[in-house]
Amino acid sequence: MTDANTARSDSRHVSVWIDTSPARAYSYVCDPKNLTDWAAGLAHGEVRHIDGEWVVSSPMGEVRIEFAPENSFGVVDHSVRSADGQAFYNPMRIVPDGESENRCEVIFTVRRLPGASDDDFASDVAAVTADLRRLREVLLGQ
Repeated sequence: MTDANTARSDSRHVSVWIDTSPARAYSYVCDPKNLTDWAAGLAHGEVRHIDGEWVVSSPMGEVRIEFAPENSFGVVDHSVRSADGQAFYNPMRIVPDGESENRCEVIFTVRRLPGASDDDFASDVAAVTADLRRLREVLLGQ
């Protein structure tokens, strides 16, 4: 059993390897319009650009998404803000294989939300795992 402070700081790194270039994966993942193709745990329906923000329907209701500025390091961190104003920071990276120019690892850090039970956290990890597997399928199918 963990106390509340430990539970809040609990994280799991979920990753998939994809046989595509890091630049291609990064370009695809950074485009919010692609979210509904691979991120069912976050996006349902049309992704809209409203007043300078990306807005999408999600399992949490309507949310606003802000991505890290474009960069050459494969950082795709993003914040998700719910309708009630809660913000959730999601670290995400596209990491080159180092040996192959056409292979990369996509890593998403799932953080336990405050007050989330072990089952809730496991469900979040499973949803992200499914989303990353779907991302791999989409990128390999293009």
